[in-house]
Amino acid sequence: MKTRALILAAGEGTRMRSQLSKVFHEVAGIPILFRVCQAVGPLSEKTAVVLGKNFNQSKVKIHALYPDVSLFHQNERLGTGHAASCALPFYKNFDGYVLVLPGDLPLLR
Repeated sequence: MKTRALILAAGEGTRMRSQLSKVFHEVAGIPILFRVCQAVGPLSEKTAVVLGKNFNQSKVKIHALYPDVSLFHQNERLGTGHAASCALPFYKNFDGYVLVLPGDLPLLR
């Protein structure tokens, strides 16, 4: 059966006390979100990422390495379910599995 990956990366990471979004912090030189994209790439026919604050800046960073990733904007932080609903067009009429992952899993394999 076909699979798509939906990565939820709209959190700001305020507890990290950084101007940089949590998912763009690097682990061993690679942004956390990019590690998640690498891990799900072989598993899914399409990948989407839900972003929050600084959407336009984040879009440029992601599309520089992953031009085929679909991006969605969560305007207000209203929880995980709301973040997933922001990407509804990505999976609404899709007949297959949707793998939903948080964007802050740097050790995902």
